[in-house]
Amino acid sequence: EGEDRMEGIVPVPDGTGKRERLAVDRDDIPAAKSPRVHEGEESSGRRSRSWLHSHVRVKVISKKLGGGKYYLRKGRILDVTRQESGREVCTLLLDGGTQVLEGVSQRELETVLPKANGGQVL
Repeated sequence: EGEDRMEGIVPVPDGTGKRERLAVDRDDIPAAKSPRVHEGEESSGRRSRSWLHSHVRVKVISKKLGGGKYYLRKGRILDVTRQESGREVCTLLLDGGTQVLEGVSQRELETVLPKANGGQVL
């Protein structure tokens, strides 16, 4: 019977900050819902959240992008779009302002801290 009950210390809802010991039956606790895996996400059940946002400074870390031509180049995300598969990709303006890369996924990038005396920080 002891395995069917759980005990814990919880705050008293009267706003005083007091805490009390509470024992409940395991059957009374609703089962935790697992996060939904949306179409196009990893089938391992882990949901990855995209950190891609406009104006974020990034560095290209993929040697495959452009045949390695853009490896370790820095730039700024101009726009983020969702493909039909559900995967988010971005349009990237490389430093120098002359090259724009489209369809870049977050796996190919990492965030970069801006210079101490310049730029906006989100």
